[in-house]
Amino acid sequence: MKLSRKVTVTIAVGIGLMLNSVEVASASPLHRLERYKRDKTRT
Repeated sequence: MKLSRKVTVTIAVGIGLMLNSVEVASASPLHRLERYKRDKTRT
């Protein structure tokens, strides 16, 4: 149980870092569109 939780956290952090690096590497239009939608709904 503890091991699986640790593995899950490690994977989650790894994916988070990967997504973050991808986001920085290329500000994709899709992401920009999502952000635009979010801003629109927020207002």
